[in-house]
Amino acid sequence: MTGAAAGGGRVVVVLLPNRLFFDDFYYRSNSQGGRVFPARDFMMHIARPRFDRLGLECVSMFDALATDVRDRHTFAFDGHYNALGAERIAEALSDRLRASGPSLRKE
Repeated sequence: MTGAAAGGGRVVVVLLPNRLFFDDFYYRSNSQGGRVFPARDFMMHIARPRFDRLGLECVSMFDALATDVRDRHTFAFDGHYNALGAERIAEALSDRLRASGPSLRKE
């Protein structure tokens, strides 16, 4: 065993989905009624088998960002996360890390 895991560390890969999938407006516009993509959380759909095979922990921020309000979590002009989107990601990741493992803070 080498790397972070050998030293007692923990590596978590965080998937940050494109608004095309988590924003209902863009999903409806580009998925042809869900026919184009086999799963709404498409990044996790693709990544999970690979991460499982490699034994890596992978989490998706899809559920934290899913919305039926157009551009709630992104800037309309370019699709980058806005302040609310960044806040939702930070909160979801923090909740996930606290619930699933030991404290990251040195006592």
